[in-house]
Amino acid sequence: MVTDSTRSRPTNHACRHRSQTVLLLAPLLLVIVGISGCTNERTGEVTASPPEASLASMRTAPPPPSAYWRIPGAKGRGQPIFPEQIEEVMIEMAGKRALQEVVLDRLLARELAAQERTIDAEAIAREEAVLLEALDDDADRATRLLRTVRLKEGLGPNRYRALLRRNAMLRALVAREVSITEEAIRAVWDREHGPRRVARIVVVENLQDARVVSDRLAAGERFAELAARMSMDPSASTGGLVDPVARLDPSWPTSFRETLWSLEEGAASNPILVDDAYVLVQHVEELPGDGSTPESGREEAIEILRRSQERLLMDALARRMLDDVTIDVIDGALERAYRETD
Repeated sequence: MVTDSTRSRPTNHACRHRSQTVLLLAPLLLVIVGISGCTNERTGEVTASPPEASLASMRTAPPPPSAYWRIPGAKGRGQPIFPEQIEEVMIEMAGKRALQEVVLDRLLARELAAQERTIDAEAIAREEAVLLEALDDDADRATRLLRTVRLKEGLGPNRYRALLRRNAMLRALVAREVSITEEAIRAVWDREHGPRRVARIVVVENLQDARVVSDRLAAGERFAELAARMSMDPSASTGGLVDPVARLDPSWPTSFRETLWSLEEGAASNPILVDDAYVLVQHVEELPGDGSTPESGREEAIEILRRSQERLLMDALARRMLDDVTIDVIDGALERAYRETD
């Protein structure tokens, strides 16, 4: 999720970056109102109370304030703020996202029930472990980072528990779709442990501009200076320098990797077409691997590959489920929030 590198990757014009839904809906309150009566002392019969008494028994106290406010120097607790006064604001802030979370949770539970499957406490605990591992290898740092993420994303106790359960349900439903091949295992190992090449790039819009860059390189101008002046990629700010690239890393376009790994150190490539732009690549230096062998790093590579595939499949399943369901919003404020955030 977070990298320490300050170097950029090419944008979609060149090389793609590497990859990795709060309305507080009040619960329905079922109020059972007993009809009071009195006994006729002479006949022993039970007679209904007068209408006024019956109505009084049905009245309920107003909801307590959610908060109080007061100006500096004011005495007492201050002025109350009631739930209905902040409800519409909360709906506008996060209504659509909260509604989608609630609907998705119910869709997932329905699908699991149809498959006669359940999610236990152990599966939910595993989701927290996966989340912590993704944040940092150090357990203490990961715990601190998780607290920060929860505060930033508004993940209080209820919503956080719902998130873990939702992820557990999604992971269970996509488990059979995960496909791990030897080729993919080798690519992950190579990305994590194999040698990498440091590169600079120049990204331009058309072939004519690419030829201009090539001619200026041939005339002796430095690649880094041309990248800073002419490249349309964010890496221009660092003279075209991008993250080190492994030979088999699938997060980089194949044509880009093959070109980089065909160059001698210090050499620059001819223009190549990547997506909708032209790229020139310079091989700066090669960084050696860390000494791990494909055999010793195999289990780690399989786990990384499985988690990566699960995340993509889980996201796709959640989007597909929400796209297929019809949500008929009745509440006016929620309907506006739902419509205006499309």
